[in-house]
Amino acid sequence: MKTFLVEEVSVAGFDTDLLKALPQGLPYIGVESPMRIAVKNEYGAIYRIIETGDVVSNKKLLDDVRQMGFFVESNVPENEHSFWAIVKGPL
Repeated sequence: MKTFLVEEVSVAGFDTDLLKALPQGLPYIGVESPMRIAVKNEYGAIYRIIETGDVVSNKKLLDDVRQMGFFVESNVPENEHSFWAIVKGPL
């Protein structure tokens, strides 16, 4: 898993809580086509992108985020730059 902030976009107030749901210390092995997840801030702008390397990691991450109360909108990506899911703040 790899995550990064989008430049010049406000970080969400819930970002610290979101980071708690992400696996810590796992090595990220770059893959040709990572599965990308977008995270939107309170204003609806994508401020963080999370990349996972496989379906199992992606599902586990999204399940953990849901259990913490975040809203997850699943998506079918159109190309390698599209998102598999969009995460929004806690319900």
